[in-house]
Amino acid sequence: MAVIAMTPLMACNAGGTSNNETAEQAAPGKPNLAFLEKEGLDVSKLEIIGDTYDTEVPMNEANEIIELEGDKLFKVLPLAQNMTEDAIVGGGFDIRAAKALPGGCTVLILGSWSGDAPDSSRELMAIYNGKGQLTDLMRLGDIDEFLVTDQNDEFTQGQAEATRTVIKFVPDGFTIDKTIEMGDWKCNTEEARPSQVTNVQWTVQTLETYGIDDKGHITFKGRKQLKREGNVKQDFQEVELDNLSRLPMSDPTRIDQLNNLATKWQKELGDEAYEDEVAFGVQMVLGEYFESNPQALLQWIYNHRASEDMIVPALQNNFANEYSSKSALGKALEQMSDKIAQRFLKELFD
Repeated sequence: MAVIAMTPLMACNAGGTSNNETAEQAAPGKPNLAFLEKEGLDVSKLEIIGDTYDTEVPMNEANEIIELEGDKLFKVLPLAQNMTEDAIVGGGFDIRAAKALPGGCTVLILGSWSGDAPDSSRELMAIYNGKGQLTDLMRLGDIDEFLVTDQNDEFTQGQAEATRTVIKFVPDGFTIDKTIEMGDWKCNTEEARPSQVTNVQWTVQTLETYGIDDKGHITFKGRKQLKREGNVKQDFQEVELDNLSRLPMSDPTRIDQLNNLATKWQKELGDEAYEDEVAFGVQMVLGEYFESNPQALLQWIYNHRASEDMIVPALQNNFANEYSSKSALGKALEQMSDKIAQRFLKELFD
């Protein structure tokens, strides 16, 4: 599979033009989907988001999800070219919904999954400028998860952990209101839904706030817990890693945050427990950072070459075990303009 590096983050001009080139225009309040149509994608039945995207609300039968394959996937989601071939061949990607933003930018809600289970996908939010260039992307996680932990032979009732997510858009950003409940469930429809959970044993509800600037970049503003009831059974380390994995690719602090957290856990747990309990999770988050913005990660490693960190050994393990794409690494290294840094990093990952 041919692999190229992530397209550099482009500015979303509030006036709709850039470098004397006129951006594609959409009707007021309508997302600009011309860049998808140019790839031969039928957007006529794509769900258009208003102020709210609620995972508990069933999809309108008049809407259709757009599947992304081959070159169309790489054009819409350039970071996919930095994934391993197994991740591309063994999974799938699609477009779930779109929304217009002030200044001519467009939001797409994308889905991705591994194996043969598209109904247990993880969603992403991507922002594009008026010319259809990706300006930022963040992983939303599984915002509509229904995880069955116990069931009868007929798979009609048991216990489940259900997630409902409501994304609300405002002129300069959005909020993510996520509720996770564990309880009994009894399936009375063709599809299991969070609303089917009864006799709730525990609940966690969080609200995250994000800003979007006029260049189409997402900024994490804060997170607060709205509700925590019952004997909550969540792995706090897994939760913290999930929070870091969902930071937008333009966030300049996310690598430092991951390194600091991994360093803290290694000191608290010791080498053996760290490797057994959290090392793999750290590697997976780091792999996502590499896929979305390899140049930023490689530059961070070079800038911190004089100090010990948890990033280099984790990333080396990723390439050694083929969790991350070696061909993508080679392409990213070749694209580095700093030849001294390039030579250092080639030797480091040889």
